[in-house]
Amino acid sequence: MRSTFRKTFAKYVTLFIVPVVAFSCLFVYINMRTNEKSATNYLDGVQKQMCGELDILYSALENMALHMSGNDAILNFDALSDVEKIQTLDGYVQNVPANVELMFFSRIGLEVYIQGQRWSYAEFEDSEYFDEALNYVGFFTTLNRTSTIRVRPAGTQQNGGEQYASVIAAPVPVMSSSQTGCVAFLIRSQYFEELTEKYFPQTDLEFYVFDTMNEVLYRGGTELTEEQLSDVVRNSAVGISERTVGGTDYLVMRNISSQQNMTYVALIPTAELFEYGK
Repeated sequence: MRSTFRKTFAKYVTLFIVPVVAFSCLFVYINMRTNEKSATNYLDGVQKQMCGELDILYSALENMALHMSGNDAILNFDALSDVEKIQTLDGYVQNVPANVELMFFSRIGLEVYIQGQRWSYAEFEDSEYFDEALNYVGFFTTLNRTSTIRVRPAGTQQNGGEQYASVIAAPVPVMSSSQTGCVAFLIRSQYFEELTEKYFPQTDLEFYVFDTMNEVLYRGGTELTEEQLSDVVRNSAVGISERTVGGTDYLVMRNISSQQNMTYVALIPTAELFEYGK
């Protein structure tokens, strides 16, 4: 009797319970993969939006520099009175986004104009607007000698700035063999910090911006070493990929700017993907 019951029960388990468990496991796996794909697509779209906003910023500032280069008052800046100089620059400062400082450097008078004030370069170095890291990227030389519009880092890996992440420098006039000044836009690190928080709130995001020479214009993370970061940029394809870096699994999103040709790289731990896939 008991033997017959056991055989019947075993058949029941084999025919009904095992398939149900197997199907449940398959369902969970499919659901997890679906959520992961959904999260991946969502994050990729968000990162592209964020990068698009950065493209707009850099393009807008470069266009402003070009406009200043064609402004007669700017072209004859050293002939203006101090009041006229400040008024001329204030018309542009009002259109500069928050966390970006507009600075004008006269190559004739070797003077700095920023936030309605005029200083010698030495006085600028002693001001609250100066960051020691600028010395490590040859900022004074850039102001004096750059002959084209350039986007440059505001510090180095070893000597990163506390205030600024990157600098746009444009000679005045841009297209001339006789350039008498330089417009510089100092983009604060806070701009990038607020941007990443806006698009990726409460996420352990590693976000980096590289120029066309693969110099780091912004480093929004502390987990990766210079060698690891270089490896990610060199070996990650454009788009979405997965990599293990320093023992942590990451989703890597790498995009190339369509307007500035800069590279944007974002890394997020894969363990956080399911929070976005729910």
